[in-house]
Amino acid sequence: RGRSDGAPQLRQRALHVAIIDEVDSVLLDEATTPLVLADSPRRITDCPEVYLQAKEIALALQMGDDFVLNEPAKQLFLTENGRSKSAEMMDDRFRMLLIRPWSHYVEQALRAIHLFQRDAQYVVVDDQVQIVDQFTGRIFRDRTWQDGLQQAIEANEHVDITAESHPIARITRQRFLRGYTHVCGMTGTASEGA
Repeated sequence: RGRSDGAPQLRQRALHVAIIDEVDSVLLDEATTPLVLADSPRRITDCPEVYLQAKEIALALQMGDDFVLNEPAKQLFLTENGRSKSAEMMDDRFRMLLIRPWSHYVEQALRAIHLFQRDAQYVVVDDQVQIVDQFTGRIFRDRTWQDGLQQAIEANEHVDITAESHPIARITRQRFLRGYTHVCGMTGTASEGA
């Protein structure tokens, strides 16, 4: 509830008891994935053309000559030839709209095309790209990828391109859970995690 006197609002009660569902997944499988609080809700970006042009350029680049792909390691990067070719192909009207180097937009577009598969790493529901948890198969409706990857995948899927969110707080799950007085959990796969 809002307060009219301008006093700070209570955001969360004291950390007393945490009950963790699928505790092995949360504490073991996702141990390196930080909890991130982002600043903006999903809204349409003001400059979808940047991501759409990065996708067009990515489709014109040749594997080996312009970019290197290591699919098992999920790594992809532009070669010097690819960097210069993508810079030459860029429309100068978009230069002032960039928040990172142009090559990064093209690399993210290449990742969206070559490393991310619909109905495996993400699904499209109601014209929105939603992340699929790689461990549980659950859909994360409120999570998005960072650094323009979400927008590159949206451009690849021909849906409305959302504005990038910016992290304002980050903490590991273990550090966050240490703040609780009591922590307990449950899982159906404890014997495998032992």
